Amino acid sequence: TVNGSIRIAGASKEVQASSVNGSVEVSGSPKRVSVESVNGAVSVRGASGEITASTVNGLLSVAGATFSLASLETVSGGVHFEGDLAAKASLSVNSVSGDVELVFPPKVSAEFSITTFSGEIVNELSADKPDKTKYTSQKDLTFTAGSGGADISIETLSGGIALRKRP
Repeated sequence: TVNGSIRIAGASKEVQASSVNGSVEVSGSPKRVSVESVNGAVSVRGASGEITASTVNGLLSVAGATFSLASLETVSGGVHFEGDLAAKASLSVNSVSGDVELVFPPKVSAEFSITTFSGEIVNELSADKPDKTKYTSQKDLTFTAGSGGADISIETLSGGIALRKRP
């Protein structure tokens, strides 16, 4: 759609939706999702498998089961991800201006590579602390949780990053 929101609910195998000026909401149990909005929030609930989601101006929220591939991007807006990752999964999160919060099961196994130019990094998954560069406000954190396996890359220019354990 060019001017309007999209809501998709139900048991579909694959979902592909985009809006120029409006939000996109997907709920159900799709195994492959591709959604985007230029000017609006993007929300995906109940998905698993593969997801590609982006928004230029709005919150991006994903909550689901186990993902094998996830690519999440925002320009001006936060990212919230809650889910589990398959053994060799790949999760990539990029935000220009917005906070990023990722919530994982207590026993997540992944290798993390995290960078924020202007923001704090909160890590509740391990005792590892971020390194701060000497001449800029950039912070980096690289660590392995559990036995590793999944690959997680998070980058934001202006925004904090929080890694949390699901209760």
